[in-house]
Amino acid sequence: MNPQQAFALVLRQERLNRGLTQSDLASLAGVTSRYIRNLEAGRSSPTLDTLFGLACALDTKAHHIVANVEEKVDATDIRNSD
Repeated sequence: MNPQQAFALVLRQERLNRGLTQSDLASLAGVTSRYIRNLEAGRSSPTLDTLFGLACALDTKAHHIVANVEEKVDATDIRNSD
């Protein structure tokens, strides 16, 4: 799994954990719903400014999101090396 795909999964899970719709998250983060859809589909990657905005909207820290993305990428790398 590449980082963009991992970010898509982490973002979606964080959003769902907080009971937010894509529209809710977009509104809180100051982006469009279409952009959130593209992020969650792995078609876009956020800028650092957007990452911090998403983290704030999700009531977490950017490093928490990045750590979860890294964990998913590392887990995939470990499985693929066996």
